[in-house]
Amino acid sequence: MRLEGRRGIAIIAGVCITLTTALIFVAVAIARPVIESDLSNTAQSALAVAGISGAHVVFRGRDATVSGIVDPGREEQTSDLIRGLAGVRVVTASFDPSPVASSTPVTTPSATSTSASDYTPSTTTSTAISTADFGLESDGDGIRLTGVVPTVEAAATILSSAIETFGNERVRNEIVIDPQAGGAAWLDGIPSAIVGLAMASEPGLLVAPPIVTVSGAVANEASRSALIAVVQTTGLDVRDRLTVAPSLTSDQAAHLEASLNSILAKGTVLFQSGSAEITPTGAEALDAVAETLRAVAGADVEIRGHTDSTGDPDQNLALSQARADAVVAHLVTSGVDPAGLSPIGYGDTLPIATNLTETGRTANRRTEFTVEGSPS
Repeated sequence: MRLEGRRGIAIIAGVCITLTTALIFVAVAIARPVIESDLSNTAQSALAVAGISGAHVVFRGRDATVSGIVDPGREEQTSDLIRGLAGVRVVTASFDPSPVASSTPVTTPSATSTSASDYTPSTTTSTAISTADFGLESDGDGIRLTGVVPTVEAAATILSSAIETFGNERVRNEIVIDPQAGGAAWLDGIPSAIVGLAMASEPGLLVAPPIVTVSGAVANEASRSALIAVVQTTGLDVRDRLTVAPSLTSDQAAHLEASLNSILAKGTVLFQSGSAEITPTGAEALDAVAETLRAVAGADVEIRGHTDSTGDPDQNLALSQARADAVVAHLVTSGVDPAGLSPIGYGDTLPIATNLTETGRTANRRTEFTVEGSPS
């Protein structure tokens, strides 16, 4: 009996180890495509900034294979550029031979260039020493990057920060690379300053050493102070051109609240069942919400997550909070000032219908927006 008991324990231990190993493999399998996609997007953006066309980068985990046809003499530059990106482990180069040797310099972007991924930077070969500068300005519904920086790496870092903050579709890159450009010690602080500009609507940043001017509308004085502090990391003298948006009137708040909730009242399923993963149709609805919020400065909006009463109340509360957080993350990525957004999960504590019927439970599973100052 004692021997059989030991065998049973050994079998159970073996099963536990097998299950743990399986779970680890599942977790890696889930995370791997996300890592590969992020690294691929970063790599393609860096190649675009460097003016390297014809190169293709494929990731298996964090290992990259670079292939294609690039201009003669740029193979090593291409490999080194990918190798220098954060998160990349190994780079294997497998370039095809170039059919025609070319000494054509990097060209300037075409007038029809509309996004960062379409951009080919211009370079200057002037022997005169110029001064590096930089500009970020709101351009309609997009963001335009301009200026002169001394290295491809600096331009790639700036571009990556802008894409991460405002989205690839909204960013248009017109940065020029000039190896002779000097006085660029402030460049290290630009990526953080760009991320900070998410706190402002119609953001602007103009670097003309020794001065950096920051502009836009922020929700409150706290956001203003936080943004100024981030811009000061450039080490330049900061000129504050920020404005604090006035609070909404009761009627304005009520109208905004109704507009936001009407977007979600069309039967849109925001999340995958039982998770905080936003569905494709949910993302489209939240894009419309973001567009509405970007047009209104000074709004403080609470994003409320609700569930029905099915299941454990604590798990429902956690899920509702995760979903509210996911909505805020999507809105911030779409250019909404995070200072005016407050995600709160209420679980099943605020039902608007009975939980005894499927229709009622469906109504209770919802995301709502409430705007400070609204009488409702």
